[in-house]
Amino acid sequence: MDYNKSLQEKKEREEWISSLQVGDKVALEGYGLGRNRYWYITKVVKITPSGRKNLENGLIIMPDGSIRGDNGNYAHPITEEIKVRIWRRKAIIKLNKEMRFDELSDNNLNRLLTILKESQENQN
Repeated sequence: MDYNKSLQEKKEREEWISSLQVGDKVALEGYGLGRNRYWYITKVVKITPSGRKNLENGLIIMPDGSIRGDNGNYAHPITEEIKVRIWRRKAIIKLNKEMRFDELSDNNLNRLLTILKESQENQN
């Protein structure tokens, strides 16, 4: 690991954290079943005199960007990559929850089978 790069990243993260205001949104990593990682977005609702940022979900960002009580997890700026990951996770959850294959038309079943076949071919 490049020590100077690590120090620079830490400094940039701390500057970004100190610039956050009430109402600003941040991205956090969470863990689901089986330690599956996912991203979500939450909002700063209070800034304490010590520089801690209280979030709408009850978590607290420390001045160094770490999450109080969560070793190794930090707040992150919301990037396009994170937005895409969040969208993808929500789409998968929605499809898993709401898809009723027995209610689909034959045409839609064929479309899904085509997508499945293409996906399998792309994995090989």
